[in-house]
Amino acid sequence: MVKKRERILVVDDDEPSREVMAETLAEAGYTVEEAADGYEALWIAARRSPDLVVSDLSMPGIDGIELARRLHVFAQAVPVVLTTGIEETRDVVTAAREYGAVACLKKPMSLDELLWTIDRALVCAGTAAPVPTAHGSVRPAARADRRA
Repeated sequence: MVKKRERILVVDDDEPSREVMAETLAEAGYTVEEAADGYEALWIAARRSPDLVVSDLSMPGIDGIELARRLHVFAQAVPVVLTTGIEETRDVVTAAREYGAVACLKKPMSLDELLWTIDRALVCAGTAAPVPTAHGSVRPAARADRRA
């Protein structure tokens, strides 16, 4: 497997979800950092400059939107992928777009969907090259059948 250089910060107060996402991303070749809440995520982001943040929307203290807003202050170009168990996310994503939110994935999500979303966000942000398929579309470099 070709190693990727992109650093992904995974933020979720639900440890099993966070670990599954982090493991999947590491297997796909990303460098992965984990945070259990928004405060820890801000501390890590300020010191290690992630290329992308995956964050749960609903967390105690700093939620995903507030995390995106605070990250935007010192790292404007960092895309944020939100994850949530909430049914209706349209208003959430609309509100968070100005802070760098590029997608909101509903839990439980397919890990293939997570990888595809992250790969596309990094390509759009200009930090990664697309992985072409035989049909010319872009897909993640690794496949995962588990769900987060």
